[in-house]
Amino acid sequence: MGAGARLSLALVVRCTLGGARNAGFRQLSTFAQSVDLRVLEVRNMGHVVVKYKVTLDQPEDVKPDYDSIAEEISGFDEVQEVEVKPLAFGMMYIEVQAVLGEGEGIVDGFEDRVRSSNKLVGQIEALEMGRL
Repeated sequence: MGAGARLSLALVVRCTLGGARNAGFRQLSTFAQSVDLRVLEVRNMGHVVVKYKVTLDQPEDVKPDYDSIAEEISGFDEVQEVEVKPLAFGMMYIEVQAVLGEGEGIVDGFEDRVRSSNKLVGQIEALEMGRL
């Protein structure tokens, strides 16, 4: 049985199992135990929206090109919105809104990619996070 068929079958079992238990049907319960539960785990994983504040290191000899760095970050598939905003004393920061998959290491991996996008990227701070 292919992964798509197992997923469909697993979803049917998952949706009807609660009602089947209440009605006293043991066959569905036994059958559900044989379904590959990893398929259900993949299906249940959602997405999170994270809003980041990305600050840049400020070299003394030149002002960072915020717009080009923001443009570079906006090229990532997960990024929905990028905006350059004032911070203090003429410094700016880049606000990034991204939709990321839910799972171990996904958020950290995205933050590492942003850090490695430009040598001036200093600190990345999550301002808001919520599930979709």
